[in-house]
Amino acid sequence: MYIVPCPTIDGAGLPHRPQKGMLGNIYATFGQSTVCPYGYTLVISMRIQKYLSEKGLCSRRQAEAFIEQGLVSVNGKVVRTQGVQIDPARDVVTLAPSASQKLDATETIAVYKPRGVTSSRVPEEGKSIFDVLPQYKHLNVVGRLDKESEGLLILSNDGPLARAITGDEHRTEKEYIVTVREHVGEAKLATLEPGVELEDGPTLPVTTKREGSHSFRIVLREGRNHQIRRMCNFLHLTVESLKRVRVGSVTLKGLQPGTHRELSREEVLSLCSTEGQQAHEITKDRRAPQGMNSKKLAPRKRGQ
Repeated sequence: MYIVPCPTIDGAGLPHRPQKGMLGNIYATFGQSTVCPYGYTLVISMRIQKYLSEKGLCSRRQAEAFIEQGLVSVNGKVVRTQGVQIDPARDVVTLAPSASQKLDATETIAVYKPRGVTSSRVPEEGKSIFDVLPQYKHLNVVGRLDKESEGLLILSNDGPLARAITGDEHRTEKEYIVTVREHVGEAKLATLEPGVELEDGPTLPVTTKREGSHSFRIVLREGRNHQIRRMCNFLHLTVESLKRVRVGSVTLKGLQPGTHRELSREEVLSLCSTEGQQAHEITKDRRAPQGMNSKKLAPRKRGQ
């Protein structure tokens, strides 16, 4: 937010200026108003990429790419610098036709991958999701599921979305329901939450919630090969079934094994934003059992 002096002159021939501490009261009282007393105008500004994202035109990452390519203009002038601020109430932001064509060319679908179907394109590994849905062979798997797991799989040719889900920033939550052969209690699940040491290094912290005597939910922010199965093995638990039910804000709702649906532009933008990726985090009303002294491991910057 910028404060721009108005030409209003007080009795002493000076512009009105708010007293110390007055600005907070002005903003709290007038909200998004562009005019306030004391001779000042409040200009609410934001970065171009945030504006385009909030308007539902593209993700922030896509906006940054368009700016680099000279495909965004403000008031008729091409902008090539990241971080330029605009006033949404006064400035006109325009995407070049080629940018719109690139957005129209992207496609993202949510699939319920059945158990026994692979996420790869290697014929030797067996029947793949692209055998189930051959019309989508031009799309890429964003966050694989192993053959014996089932649930939500994202297929897309949207680069920014793929980076948001599988990038090394580990922002996107993936939620799973796990059924194990052995009895599982709160204390055992609590040992997973700070992160556990695997053969390829410590995992990031996770969130868990007990569903029953043999099942629980777990939310990850990374996606190593067979990670949940290896974490269960760390606890001497045998996985009977593993289903991914959510990626960011997208869920399995309305899907049956082998079916799919196209994601809306709003859902794609939600996956590309931090808020959308964290919108459904598991909530719990329990505390870690007394006597537990698990040390929280620092997040590691790892690829997917």
